[in-house]
Amino acid sequence: MWMADTIGLPVIAQRLAHHAAVRGDAFGYWTAARRLKELEAKAKGAS
Repeated sequence: MWMADTIGLPVIAQRLAHHAAVRGDAFGYWTAARRLKELEAKAKGAS
C-alpha cells in the first residue's frame, strides 16, 4: 500500500491495464480488483 500511496492508484491501474494489453489477460492476472477501481475513481474525482 505504501507504493500505491506514493505513486497513486491511477498510475497502478494504468500499469495493470498496460500489462494486460501487452501480455494478454486470458486468466485475469492483470485485471484490477473492483476495490482498486473504486478507489481510483474516488481519487480521480477528488482532484
